[in-house]
Amino acid sequence: MRGIPMKTLTSLAVITFTSVLFGASASVLAEGNQAGNYDVQTKVVKFGDLDLVNPGDAQVLLQRLQSAAKNTCKRSDWSTDRFGSDRVRCQKAGYKDAVAQIDNRYNINIEAIAGMTPQGDSLAATR
Repeated sequence: MRGIPMKTLTSLAVITFTSVLFGASASVLAEGNQAGNYDVQTKVVKFGDLDLVNPGDAQVLLQRLQSAAKNTCKRSDWSTDRFGSDRVRCQKAGYKDAVAQIDNRYNINIEAIAGMTPQGDSLAATR
């Protein structure tokens, strides 16, 4: 069964850098991981039952990724600041990372297949 592990970073500094460096090379993020000063939460999202070229199934997968991001980033001690909560940044980074993994691995654009309109930095929202 297919599955993509969703990784989220649970340190404020790393979450902030993950959001800022989202388009940066993987080596930059990997170097930060070697320091070992943050926790990585992982959740596997299975989608072997879905046909990724079917718009309805693509929407289901994106909803699963959103749910996994929300569940993986649950913490009661997240701080908030004027730029938004740590939890929201964690969710966005985890969701975007998982979508990128799927897009790169299967050479697709899962959000386009799902019929999504660009939402900037918000989580997936179907029409």
